[in-house]
Amino acid sequence: MALYKKVLGYILRPIEENMLFFLFMYVLGAVCILFEPWGGCSRFWSFFELLFDVYVLSALLCVVPKRLRQVVRGCLYPIFYLTAIVDMALFYRLNSPIIPILLQMAMQSNVNESTEAINSYIDSSLLLSPVSLVFVVLLVHLCIAVKPDWRQKLKDFLQCVMKRHRLVISSGLTALLLFSGWSCAMNKKFLYYNIIEGLKVIDVQKEMGDDDTRTGFYIPVYRLLDAIVENREMKDIIMKLHEHAGKGEATLGDDAPSHVVFIIGESYNRYHSHLYGYDLPTTPYQDKLNETGRMAVFTDAVSSWNATCESFQSMLSMYCVGDKRSWYEYPFFTTLIRNAGYQVAFLSNQFVMDCGTSYSSFVEDVFINDKVLSDAQFDIRNSEIHPYDLGLVDDYRQVKDKVAEHNLWIFHFMGLHADFHERYPESWKHFTAKDYHRRDLLAADVEILADYDNAIRYNDYVIKRIIDEFKDKDALIVFVADHGERVYDDCQVFGRNLTWNATDIKSQFSIPFWIYATPRYYEHHQDDFKAILDARNKRYMTDAIGHTLLRLAGVKTPYYRAERDVISTKYDENRKRIIREERDFDEIVKP
Repeated sequence: MALYKKVLGYILRPIEENMLFFLFMYVLGAVCILFEPWGGCSRFWSFFELLFDVYVLSALLCVVPKRLRQVVRGCLYPIFYLTAIVDMALFYRLNSPIIPILLQMAMQSNVNESTEAINSYIDSSLLLSPVSLVFVVLLVHLCIAVKPDWRQKLKDFLQCVMKRHRLVISSGLTALLLFSGWSCAMNKKFLYYNIIEGLKVIDVQKEMGDDDTRTGFYIPVYRLLDAIVENREMKDIIMKLHEHAGKGEATLGDDAPSHVVFIIGESYNRYHSHLYGYDLPTTPYQDKLNETGRMAVFTDAVSSWNATCESFQSMLSMYCVGDKRSWYEYPFFTTLIRNAGYQVAFLSNQFVMDCGTSYSSFVEDVFINDKVLSDAQFDIRNSEIHPYDLGLVDDYRQVKDKVAEHNLWIFHFMGLHADFHERYPESWKHFTAKDYHRRDLLAADVEILADYDNAIRYNDYVIKRIIDEFKDKDALIVFVADHGERVYDDCQVFGRNLTWNATDIKSQFSIPFWIYATPRYYEHHQDDFKAILDARNKRYMTDAIGHTLLRLAGVKTPYYRAERDVISTKYDENRKRIIREERDFDEIVKP
């Protein structure tokens, strides 16, 4: 019994020696968890993880000599409080907590810009939000800190409670810590520390296995540390990308087409495409193209990511999932095709250089909107974001006279990016609630579903207008989506997440992918198009699309790998399709 009490005494020591620190840091974290859910975090598990975190930090403080302990705590307090205030204020004003791009913008801003931004966001509505609760916790903490008698009374009260119920409290705390430690392991808690140390998520996830659920960076200080680490890593990536910018041996074959048109859709769920069997007529133009016999509709294509940023970098880079080096250590296919002699145009309704309304986020800014890298990949860029994707046709018409002997035209849609009702003009409202018989959905949900299908139908029209510009030319048109979107597919929810449920994964990763030949291309490249048709039913993942596009463009380069080119007879169809560099798509979505 004496040994048992001694052990329990050791367990209570971190709290007893850092009583106020433990109390207020837990309350601060709890306020952030309660009023600022983010990234799919589970509040239930987060409270236990917070207990474990604050306890471990208090235990580490016990190692610090007593004369320095107060100094260390004094340094930690402003970091935790200030981070919580900024994070929660950002969440309630911008609907985003501290993320890498916001930290980058803050670091690049001067004093005047920062002051103006702060003044524009601080008002009475912010003070009436849960941000004020952080100030309340801070105010109470300050009052106790500057009032020795208050502080002593609080300590005496807490010590009295702990002394009177020591056995119960210590036993209960032990049980909670064991449960919290288990919760941290189950929710990949140590993932935070690995990310903070700069390790790749994939390395940690391989150790954790496939059955656990990520809760995300559940408190502000983790989000800040993650943002700092990612900024540091991005700085290193930029340096490496700049070192190799514009480099890559490539030559042009004798039978290269005059035009390769690469259309990249956005958030396009294949199961909402009539071309792929959807029961509503969402793709009338693509259906007509398919009837010509000059269209190869690939039946089993998936995206490598369910997010634009990572999907884009995997499509542009010659890197494929499973390669030994990182994506930024391989050349972009756009650079290689340009080095071979193509003129490359990138017309995007999301990524425009120096455009504050762009949807471009941190990583895209690195490899698309960085001037050095943009100049190494593209000869032509558009200069503005349009309300609707049809504006890209006008962008093309402004530059089509700059045509070269061989051209790659990349059209990147805003497409089906939420909010869906903003992706098509009101005059294109074709589907309404009466077209759906979903008694499992609320009326508002059915409206969202109709908006998504209307956006796909409008998307189909934009594709028509683009192809019309090339219908009399020697052109090959390739359409693929960056990723899918879950939109009430055998469920009552929409949006992308990481449940790893087979139905959800199909919606988010199964995408349309087709190749269309204009009459002139078909006439002059019949053998090539027959090879394309023969590949329609092969399993495919879009991280390898650069290899396929180089072949279609007639480009020869040492970076091309036939086993990654779905058109090639040497294509490795048995390669595992590892989505998000984590899990095998075909193990989750079984035939």
